[in-house]
Amino acid sequence: MYYAVLVTGAIFSILNKRKLAVVFTLLLTALAFLRYGVGTDYFSYEFLYNRLQDSVFNEMRYGIDLNEIGFRGIGSLLKSIGLIYQQYLIFFATANMFFVYKTCKEYSKNPALSMFLYFCLYYLIWTFSGIRQGVTIAIGVYYLLEVIKKNKPLKFIIVVLLLSLIHASALFLLILYCVSKLKISKNQLLIFTIFCLIVSILPIGVMISKMTWIPFYQKINWYTNAELSINLFDFQSLGRIGFLTIAFYFYNLCAREGEFMMKVTNVYIVGLSMYFIFQFSELTAARLSIYAQYLNIIILANILYFYKTTITKTLYLYCLFIFCFLFLFKNAISMEKNFERINYVNTKITPYVNIFTKDDYIFSSKYYISN
Repeated sequence: MYYAVLVTGAIFSILNKRKLAVVFTLLLTALAFLRYGVGTDYFSYEFLYNRLQDSVFNEMRYGIDLNEIGFRGIGSLLKSIGLIYQQYLIFFATANMFFVYKTCKEYSKNPALSMFLYFCLYYLIWTFSGIRQGVTIAIGVYYLLEVIKKNKPLKFIIVVLLLSLIHASALFLLILYCVSKLKISKNQLLIFTIFCLIVSILPIGVMISKMTWIPFYQKINWYTNAELSINLFDFQSLGRIGFLTIAFYFYNLCAREGEFMMKVTNVYIVGLSMYFIFQFSELTAARLSIYAQYLNIIILANILYFYKTTITKTLYLYCLFIFCFLFLFKNAISMEKNFERINYVNTKITPYVNIFTKDDYIFSSKYYISN
């Protein structure tokens, strides 16, 4: 199923019709609506949903989980009107896909290609698994781009504060907005990136693990990889270094597109570079830098139109498709490792389990058993 969608998205990207972008978005939305057990956190979110009070007031007073209050409040409200878990997922998938498409439609020269990039790079992670942060990324980055373009910060700040009640990492968007207001040269960006790379190899995790006197030490230390040696040549680091290399290579062309695109590129480079500052905590680094990395769906799509000849455009698109296939394959394999099925269908391709085929599978997830 996933590779059939991959081929469909690639064809739509080549045709570059806005109506096809809508069709592809609806296809991805339908897959999110009908999935069952797909996504690392599918059953854990169901477990949390079942534990919510069926009254927002009661949840605020007697709730037993520690997720952000806004996220619990939304879930409790949906539960109070009688929505089952699958309908709860539909609510968040709708919000996620609506703002992803809205971002692609307004800021990409090829919305179908941008939606295709989202599917390959982020869909299985931030639509199927990390539901809370997936919503804050899609909504937050849309309003970040809007405030960069229109320079009306009040609405953006309000939106970010509300999103932080769903996932606290949304506050990182305020830093990215501040970056967009700075006048930064390409050389300054390069120096900052090199600085971040140097910081990443320092034993920050070890230092934090010994600072038992700082406030909230236990919570901070829980996110810190004190015993992990940072390796700039692991997959996560090399991937981000690759993205940064592309951004620097095309920086001047992005700047020629106008002030808006230059500011977006600045935000992208700074936000992605900051991954290396927080790399002593891989989870924190990934969750913060994703707000900048998500801009790949716009930047990589728009780079296509920097090329003027058919040959160079075709070559770039061909390389992009290969990269997308490999990235989707990696995400599918990663999701497969967390699938935890007992009776596996005789196929080497990661299956798309849905509400119509769920009885063909038995899941061994501890949350599935609890539910």
